[in-house]
Amino acid sequence: MNSRTISILAVSAVLLVAVVAAASSSDADSTSFYEGQLDGNGSKLMERLEAVFAEAEKNPSDSISVSYAFEKPILLDEGTAESYAKGLVKDVLAAYYLSDPSPIWLWNLPVSPVSDVDTTSAKTTVTLDGRTATYDILMSVSFSLSVPDGFRNDPSTETNEILTAIEAVKAELSAYEGSVEDKASSINDRLRGIASKTDEEGTVSTIYDALVEGESSSAGVAAAFTALCRASGMDAVTVAGSVMTGSDGSMETGYWNVVLDGESWYAVDCTWNSSSSKNCLMAGITTEMSFGQSTERFGSTHSADASQLGSSLEPPQISNSGVEWPDERGFFEKYGMYMFAALVAAIVVITLLHAVRVGDV
Repeated sequence: MNSRTISILAVSAVLLVAVVAAASSSDADSTSFYEGQLDGNGSKLMERLEAVFAEAEKNPSDSISVSYAFEKPILLDEGTAESYAKGLVKDVLAAYYLSDPSPIWLWNLPVSPVSDVDTTSAKTTVTLDGRTATYDILMSVSFSLSVPDGFRNDPSTETNEILTAIEAVKAELSAYEGSVEDKASSINDRLRGIASKTDEEGTVSTIYDALVEGESSSAGVAAAFTALCRASGMDAVTVAGSVMTGSDGSMETGYWNVVLDGESWYAVDCTWNSSSSKNCLMAGITTEMSFGQSTERFGSTHSADASQLGSSLEPPQISNSGVEWPDERGFFEKYGMYMFAALVAAIVVITLLHAVRVGDV
């Protein structure tokens, strides 16, 4: 083995150690369940993204560029650098959107995932025991994010429409007090009255639609719930997937939330709570909910799938059973139907008795 080969092996060994170290340091200070599923490079990219958003909000524009040079170059099998980079970016963006949907440059992510990811890479050749292998060395990634079409800045006006939209959302992010259950219930009460709408093909409702416009699909409502939970000091994330919509078991794209209370996660779907405030509030897998004229368990009505965001991230596993809420209905709300039935029966009996006495029967 000559000195050149030894040098290459030494460099490659250092790079391999760097990769292992980066990948194993991912979750020590994780603030999000989804971030905990990223490798060390993903966590660092997420930190970079947070800094870019904070800077961009000072003077927001229609699109922003995100560039990140890895602290330590990544050694990958030859030909895999680009696919690794794209997968990393998609997972990071999905983790951010599902954990903090407030940045306006992410509002369109469910229908416009990033596909163009530029990379800077090199190649190295390693020879060991007479066998030679070539590896990719990934050094940096860069990509762009844009605001949804309806929020683009109009250069003919003095107003920055993007900043106006950002500030309008922030003005609606109230902080709630009490226990986790109290906060979740209060936020649910605020959001369950939002007018429901169906997103057109290629569009998705946003946190702005829910909090400012008051009309949204489940995407905007779930985003608003996550943001309000964050403002209230709660651990909560959005879940993307499919939701049952028909008595035949048909499903369609939907969004809901999960909330951490103690050591257990519980599901909340504010769009399912329009008629009954606690139909799907802090629910577990076996929680039975009203669905049309029947009841269905949460586990059969909601199915998580983040692939619509171009990601394979998994949501938290919720508790088997949900929170048992006290029955807060008034006396007549709980027993009014029975009282009405009893009254009708009494009238029928009295009428028959009277008819017998007067000889009509």
